[in-house]
Amino acid sequence: MNPRLLLKLLISDFLWRPARVVLAALAVVAAACVVVWVVSGYDALVQGFDDNAEKYLGQTDLVLINVGPGKIAPDFLTDLQNDTGVAHISKSFQSRVGIENPKDPDRWELFSGAPVNGAPPPPVSPPLVGTDAVEAPYELVSGRWIDPQSDKVEGVLSQGTATRSKVNLGDEVVVTSQANQVCVTIVGIIEQPQIRVRLGGGGHPARPTPSTPQRVTKTNHPNAPPMGKAGSPRGHAANPSTGPTPSQTSRPAPRRGPGGAGPITSGLFVPIALANRINGYDSSPSVINVDLKEGVSVEDFRKTWASRFTAASLQVIDGEDIRSRMSDPSSHSGKRAQAYSATGMALLAAVFIIFTTLSMGVSERSRELAVLRSVSLTRFQVAGLILAESLFLAAIGWAGGLLAGYGLLTLASQAQPDLFPTGAELGWWCVGLAGVAAFGGALIAAIIPAWRATRVSPLDAMSAPRPGAVSRWPWLAAGCGLVLLVINPVLIFIVDLPDSAKISAYAGVGYPSMVIGCLLLAPLGVLAVEKFLGPIVARIMWLDPRLLASQLSGNLWRTLGTTVALTVGLGLYIATQTWGYSMLEPYYPGKWLPDLLVAFQPSGLPDDEHADVSQVPGVRPEMCLPLAVEQPRLAVDLTHSQERISATRQDNVVVFGLDPERGFGGDTPFLDIRFVDGKREEAIAKMKSGRYCLIPDHFADITGLGIGGKVPFQIPSAPDAAPVEYTVAGVVSIPGWHWVTKFSGVRRNYVRTAAIIFTPYTQTRQDFRLDRITFFWLNAQPGANFEDMGRSFQAIADRHAGETFSSHAAGPAIAYRPTVKMTTTKAVRDGVDRRAEGMIWGMSQLPLVTLAVTAIGVVGTVAASVRVRRWELGVLRALGVTRWGLFRLILAEAILIAVVACVLSLGFGILAGWCGVGMASYSGFFGGMDTRLILSWRHIGLGLGATLGLCLLAGLWPAIRAGLQEPLALLRAGRASM
Repeated sequence: MNPRLLLKLLISDFLWRPARVVLAALAVVAAACVVVWVVSGYDALVQGFDDNAEKYLGQTDLVLINVGPGKIAPDFLTDLQNDTGVAHISKSFQSRVGIENPKDPDRWELFSGAPVNGAPPPPVSPPLVGTDAVEAPYELVSGRWIDPQSDKVEGVLSQGTATRSKVNLGDEVVVTSQANQVCVTIVGIIEQPQIRVRLGGGGHPARPTPSTPQRVTKTNHPNAPPMGKAGSPRGHAANPSTGPTPSQTSRPAPRRGPGGAGPITSGLFVPIALANRINGYDSSPSVINVDLKEGVSVEDFRKTWASRFTAASLQVIDGEDIRSRMSDPSSHSGKRAQAYSATGMALLAAVFIIFTTLSMGVSERSRELAVLRSVSLTRFQVAGLILAESLFLAAIGWAGGLLAGYGLLTLASQAQPDLFPTGAELGWWCVGLAGVAAFGGALIAAIIPAWRATRVSPLDAMSAPRPGAVSRWPWLAAGCGLVLLVINPVLIFIVDLPDSAKISAYAGVGYPSMVIGCLLLAPLGVLAVEKFLGPIVARIMWLDPRLLASQLSGNLWRTLGTTVALTVGLGLYIATQTWGYSMLEPYYPGKWLPDLLVAFQPSGLPDDEHADVSQVPGVRPEMCLPLAVEQPRLAVDLTHSQERISATRQDNVVVFGLDPERGFGGDTPFLDIRFVDGKREEAIAKMKSGRYCLIPDHFADITGLGIGGKVPFQIPSAPDAAPVEYTVAGVVSIPGWHWVTKFSGVRRNYVRTAAIIFTPYTQTRQDFRLDRITFFWLNAQPGANFEDMGRSFQAIADRHAGETFSSHAAGPAIAYRPTVKMTTTKAVRDGVDRRAEGMIWGMSQLPLVTLAVTAIGVVGTVAASVRVRRWELGVLRALGVTRWGLFRLILAEAILIAVVACVLSLGFGILAGWCGVGMASYSGFFGGMDTRLILSWRHIGLGLGATLGLCLLAGLWPAIRAGLQEPLALLRAGRASM
């Protein structure tokens, strides 16, 4: 076809129906703009590797991280400093503490986690960094750097930490470890890298803590700081915990991210002497910054010292390591996945929006196409005309999306600079992926309309188009769709495959089959909703049901494009909600949990003071149970943690030693847990006799253990001793154990753990050599005041101030300020709820944006329906239907479209969420968790309501416009189109 003729035909059609073109182009623009918004951060990250690597390393040439179990030898440090190529070195270490700004109205009370003004829970508290550096590791934002030799109580905060804590220069922060509490004056703020780089090997290292007392000596230590400036500004009283608190272990360890060790990039920097005073013990350096003399090559220096670095178990990091890791796809896989997800959803939105527009054009222009066929155009040229129209819409959407996205990024970056921590740029990834979404969607969308256009016969120019009766093809398509829908559940829940093969089958076969199956079911879904729900909608809108009998099926292709476009966003939203809340269920604390878990840190209580805990006002004495808690490694890798690490596939467990009769016996047991395997009475009797235990059901599933199985434990305080072996007496269900162990501090030695295992109290203390008891489980009396209880518990803990204790993890340490940590079950539940709401909502935002974008297509669909039916509407007006009646009729069609989209989305979303829940037990962090389908109708209802509201808004303009027209005008326009 002559390009000039093609362009002339396109322009004439667009000028004849500008509203349809503008709406379709606007929707594609919005879809491309979504891609630009999401991908811009990834684009900036990829383009800024070199600059970000330099910022991440700071003002040093090399960073040495101690990744071995021992200390860095002093002779090694001396030799390193005396090397002719070294200008100077600086040593540092980290410890986990609580850092609080007393002036912050939204602060969280240390050791309590109680929000002062209902504030949300804070992120993990930044570390305390002890350093002897004479210069700041990063550029100073304000103030000055600390004097490492000074005895002043001063520190420097990283910029991100200062911003989150609302700390300014000259403010005081309260730093609390398990041994002491000190007020530190902030004299400087330094830059903080805005990115995190995963360096080194994987795994989750042990988190040593001095909370496992082995030997306690009552002393008045001569170096104990006086209360006041370097002591507790609040006295000794502790507040009860009503939620998640910052981790407060006080044993330094290399700063490790999810992927391994790395430079210290954030925290509170103080002199080493002050850090030791806060912690209660002396620490050895774990991170060494090396500054080389001018002209010395980093590569040559590394080669020279390579053997000594290896012998000392030091990981070496330089700028090239960071650049290499940044450019590794795995280091930014999250942002890349977001970019691909946004592109995929925008592509789907563009497909169905353009498909609907082209389908409407083919239907409305069938006589025009027939005339063109009768004059000179071949079938191929007619198909080319439809394809050109599709690409024209894509070009407008792509260019408009880039311009709109760039403007939006510029405004957002100026208004809120922290919104894009790594920057936001309109780079090649933005341009390319937006083009893929627009043009890819256009090419796919043009296939069926072009095929329908080629079927127009020249003889069709002689008569007006009539909507044909729906044939049997929707039933055939539905049959094929049902077969495809079954494939995914069968692969996940029935077919026995290795985990890796099951994951590949799900991604390559199961999920695509499920999507195609839902698409094939859509035509029958439209017909079913029209037949069974159409009369209900008609009654609600005060209409004769016959008026809605064929509103959707009269132009099935147009309706399909619109409803499936809405289903893209709404279906994924429902799938996200279903998957998210189903995965939350195993973590949600169950009714079996007592009211409080109280920890006396760091040294615990002797046996003769256990009764004092039960006599505290507010405590039910008969419901107060001491716990012998330890976190040993499994002597045998029962969980196969070396093959695949997940939430439950860890090589360690938390042992809860308790009195089996008091804990599980009686008509109303203290721990009312459900026995999945075994009988309660028999299990109690076995536990009384010796080394027997109760294991949770998820642990039994991943290990294959049952009653009579053996669980061997290593002894943390005596790693060379022979393991102790316990026999399984029963399998129990204890939902919510994960978060309870995370918040309460019972994970003594490792960041993650595989399970809680219940063991006999006396036997546990003997086997794991626990001289003192740190933890108590108890129920409170109705109406008990947790604040008063906390003060009473703190008074008991204060009896042991100044004691020197020793543990297998930290060695000798001084309990300057013993503390009490109270973890309430209600607070854990509230914290889990808040955290889940935030995370699931974050995952749901992109589907909801896609839903809003595709809702623009509903305007075009309803407007096209009005155009096609102008003669019919004119007749109705002439027969006495009022403007208000016509308005309700058109709105009823918009409601029917929304109902179809809701029905299709519910089916797809619930099925996709259910299959996702099933797959979660085979992969990722959730592997091994016992999950079941949970439907959060409150959140699903919000999505359904949003769809209905958007469709109603989309139908307002066509409905108002049709209602304002006179009957004669409608009849004339309808006659002209025949």
